[in-house]
Amino acid sequence: RQRQMCIRDRYGLNPNTQYCFRIEDENGNYSEIQQLITLKQPDSAYLFSIGVFTDNHHTYNELNDNDTGFLYGVPNEMLEGLRYDFTRNSCAFVICKGDITDHGYQTEFDDFLVFHSSPGFGQDFYPVIGNHDKKDTYYSTAFNTLTSSGATNYSFDYSGWHFIFLDSAKEGTDAGYFELDTLTFLEQDLITNQGKNTLIFLHHLVNPIPGVTDNPYVDASYTLVENRQAFKDIVADYPDVWIVFSGHAHLNHVSFDNEILYVVSGPVIHYPVQYNILHIYENAVVQESRKISGTVSLSEWSRMKMVNCCLLYTSPSPRDRTRS
Repeated sequence: RQRQMCIRDRYGLNPNTQYCFRIEDENGNYSEIQQLITLKQPDSAYLFSIGVFTDNHHTYNELNDNDTGFLYGVPNEMLEGLRYDFTRNSCAFVICKGDITDHGYQTEFDDFLVFHSSPGFGQDFYPVIGNHDKKDTYYSTAFNTLTSSGATNYSFDYSGWHFIFLDSAKEGTDAGYFELDTLTFLEQDLITNQGKNTLIFLHHLVNPIPGVTDNPYVDASYTLVENRQAFKDIVADYPDVWIVFSGHAHLNHVSFDNEILYVVSGPVIHYPVQYNILHIYENAVVQESRKISGTVSLSEWSRMKMVNCCLLYTSPSPRDRTRS
């Protein structure tokens, strides 16, 4: 059995090969030469592809945040780009890993539902609930519409693979927490579906990221599920669990613990303004990270605002500068 994250050969690149490249714009400006090594091609049959995105923080009648680079003012442009990308990539279905909305308001959910019923999303859309979605009690009504069961913990099979969706959000806090019914659902589901290659999707992180979740200068404890060890104790007994996918942290990171991959991916709402395509093989999972179509200039605007925000945040105080 292979457990690997690699780049699917879609652009004429050979697997397991070193390439040099640079990025050039329309004005002839170009970056320094960089290198990459493509990973090996899976040795099993390709089955299907899935569209995945997270943290789009859909809003209604708000403006882009000029201080932080959050793209609140273009929610429809983001969803149109995602719909186009998932359609052109022939995705079997689409997953959102939480924070569909920014405040959990009815107006935000209702506006998103217009896209939910459109080609590219439609009945093949499977959401995870995030902490921002639970900021208003309307989430329970909205999820009855977005999922066939109306539940925030659910699972299904597709082409020999098993998919589990878990609720890690707790009302009244941004930090994650697994309620007893979530842990019970997880264990019973794994018992029932033993022998199936399994992927788990949730919003919060269950595996720490060194330098991020333990940063002494920034309180990043809210990114982690408080009782994450209970989750790990359960999945440790089921070798069919391959990968646990999360969002919430607004960054890209891959870690490995007890033979399970933990994959965190970046957001829609700000730089890098991305989505992912998961290519599923009989014995391999291939993840691609891509920028949403039509958002390059928005992404760069967001990046510059975020850089300026970080510089301001980390700069010494006026008194410190005077002393230096």
